[in-house]
Amino acid sequence: MISEKTKLKMSLAKKGKMPKNISLIAGWNKGLKMSEETRNKMSMAKLGKPGNARGHKFTSRQLKRLSKAHLGQRAWNTGLKQPQMSGENHFAWKGDKVGYFALHSWVRRILGTPMKCEFCERENLSRRSYHWANKSRDYNRDKSDWIRLCAKCHKAYDRNLIIA
Repeated sequence: MISEKTKLKMSLAKKGKMPKNISLIAGWNKGLKMSEETRNKMSMAKLGKPGNARGHKFTSRQLKRLSKAHLGQRAWNTGLKQPQMSGENHFAWKGDKVGYFALHSWVRRILGTPMKCEFCERENLSRRSYHWANKSRDYNRDKSDWIRLCAKCHKAYDRNLIIA
């Protein structure tokens, strides 16, 4: 057992010395006073470098000024496409083994939103009343294999009541 006197001597001997496992101890230098010279050296080393503003909260006045300063500006990547990461070049491309929703999204992106039924030729319906119907019912990524139909004609087409 170590006596209180020995513990005090050990404590006094360690004061001001860095522990051997310094990288394992977080904040080991927290609260230590630095000389004016050291503080000036640290300040000069940081000159011209961006500051660490993580966790910084803007005041409402600052937010209004920032908003006003950036009005009308477009994001740097607006309208840019990445051909190396889109379509068949994308790492997650599935080809014809794609699901129902993803295939219809692809058709809508390639052929656009249908605004006219190719069977009854109605045009005055809402956007959601027009569908893309697959002609061959194989659901492949073929642009010529899709037809624009209104919801009513699409239902009849799926029941083989009409032939497009």
